[in-house]
Amino acid sequence: MLRINALIGHISSAGNGGVFTGAHHFSIGQMNATETQNVGEQSVGMQNITTQNVYNYVGPNSLEKMLPYIIPGAEYNSAARDPPPRCHPDTRTKIRADLQDRFDDGTRMVWMHGPAGVGKSAIMQTIAEAVSPQTTCTTLFFSRYSDPPRNESRKVFATLAYRVAADNLDYRNYIEERMSQDPAFLERSLDEQFRRLFLAPFINHRVQAGSHKWVVLLDGLDECQNRTNEQCRIVNLIRDSILHHAEATPFFWIIASRPEDHLMTALLEIKEDFQDRPGEFWEFGIPVDSDEATRDVERYLHTEFIDIRKKHSKSFPNPTSIWPSDGDFLKVARASSGLFVFASTLTKYVSEGSPASRLKLIVALIDRSTHHPTRVPQKPFNLLDALYSQIMSDIPKDQLSITKSLLGFFRLTDAVPTLRVGSVNKVGLIGACNILGLWQDEAYESLRRLHSVVICPSPEMAQTERLRFFHASFPEFLLDRSRSEIYHVDLDQELTNVWRSYIRILRESSQSSWMAPKLNPDSVNVPWIPEDDDSCLAELQKDLLSKAQQGWVSILIKYGHSWCASCPRRGNDRRLAVDVPELLDVFRSIHLMLFRSLEFPVEKFMEWLNDHAPNDVREKMILQKFPVSQLDSERLCKSLYIRPWWQWSHSTGSHIITLTQEVSVHATH
Repeated sequence: MLRINALIGHISSAGNGGVFTGAHHFSIGQMNATETQNVGEQSVGMQNITTQNVYNYVGPNSLEKMLPYIIPGAEYNSAARDPPPRCHPDTRTKIRADLQDRFDDGTRMVWMHGPAGVGKSAIMQTIAEAVSPQTTCTTLFFSRYSDPPRNESRKVFATLAYRVAADNLDYRNYIEERMSQDPAFLERSLDEQFRRLFLAPFINHRVQAGSHKWVVLLDGLDECQNRTNEQCRIVNLIRDSILHHAEATPFFWIIASRPEDHLMTALLEIKEDFQDRPGEFWEFGIPVDSDEATRDVERYLHTEFIDIRKKHSKSFPNPTSIWPSDGDFLKVARASSGLFVFASTLTKYVSEGSPASRLKLIVALIDRSTHHPTRVPQKPFNLLDALYSQIMSDIPKDQLSITKSLLGFFRLTDAVPTLRVGSVNKVGLIGACNILGLWQDEAYESLRRLHSVVICPSPEMAQTERLRFFHASFPEFLLDRSRSEIYHVDLDQELTNVWRSYIRILRESSQSSWMAPKLNPDSVNVPWIPEDDDSCLAELQKDLLSKAQQGWVSILIKYGHSWCASCPRRGNDRRLAVDVPELLDVFRSIHLMLFRSLEFPVEKFMEWLNDHAPNDVREKMILQKFPVSQLDSERLCKSLYIRPWWQWSHSTGSHIITLTQEVSVHATH
């Protein structure tokens, strides 16, 4: 808008007024603006035009067109990441200074790697906040545990380009032109996207970058989808752009990741490629127990304990008393051993209860751990597991199953694509509780002891917001049975619980009659209705029923393969844990009118029944096979829609007709 504002001022101040004279509080969009520069005057008083620059102001359209192709919530200042991790004052000063220095030399690519919990994301966040006011800066913070997951590899480059386009008019004009010529170009391969977004506009001099480097930060690359393929492809494209087009492109890339094997292999190859150009690439690791990390954690703990004491001043009536004691502080600092996630989780845990009592529990936990020499090689990580176990142990036994169900539900929506049908992937805490049949007080009571590891939305925000984890190490702990033991969240079991919840909703809505069975959403139970919003009950009931209609069969088709002797789907990461009697009971209670929905995947369901269902289910449900050529499919479907399913049933189970893509039809009567 600077160019347009300058143009308006130029027009309104030239000559004896005009249509813009004195005008204010207006906006201009979708226009071509011409800026003129004057040299000298002619005898008639007219200005002599010698140069002319034309700018195409395209407004927000190009950015709006990009929205379907970007990862929401991935920017450093996104509300989805609030509060973001950032470096505590006076910590990581050397690393931050070294990175800042690289902006001014010939470095074009930096790769920072280190284990979980050492503070990589905090460093990247702090760098982004420092650099953004100075130059063009675009960021992408991957997270497979976010809402929704920020880990779609095919959207990486479009997401990065979106921020550049938002900040730079020339680049935005280029994107608009490309999308006008080829509206689907952001659906191309990663290679093609990178070429068009990060190479072509600069090589062809379509965009003027200026003298400053444009900073690109990629945090958590190891959490990107398709680990061994797409992640390495991304870094190789960046490498190639620097090796072959460094002078033409303005980008300064900073990547942060865990030291996964495939990424470290790619890193070694990149180091070899830059052997003759050492100043353009820099990589460094962040060890857990370095002297700098240990000192930084001590500074962090010292400041946090002071804040805890101020917050809980009534718990410390003697202002001159020392808390924590020097001995306890030293134990905690040594136990942290440079692992920031341990220190931050510990202080959150201490702060949310009785500080003195909780610190005693932590010190006792540390003392017990020191008597297990087998744990020494990975002491900080084992202590982190012990801390997570301590936090989970505060949950009463009668509430633990509810806690695990809620934690598992939100992990499932990240890990199981089948659950992300319709609006399921956008479901908030209220939606999760209504699916699982949980009341508001049950949910908050089961979660109130987890504030040191989980961000729980307030009731006012619970309809749109979900549970979020402070750090990826906590869900990783829960999902690893060898680490979490009795607190293990079994996703197979949680998937089965969600499936059973969908069946419960269908049964609640079922209104059987001899002539016309139907589903009535008005009878669906909704345990948690948002406050002061009784009017939305009908909408919530319809939404729950819609999710159940789609979800029960989608989960069954994709994950109901536990019985297959030899089936490629048997090796799925998740499996539905139900037995034959339960399946038959479900089929008895669900009417054929479910098939009337246009969204119901009839062919896939029939294929599953014929090829993947347990033998006992097939034997009880399929009576006879017919060649497709012998059936009038139109008349058959009409009769199915008219005739209630229960009339096709025996006492041993329901019988249905199965259409397959092969040469037969299975029918029952």
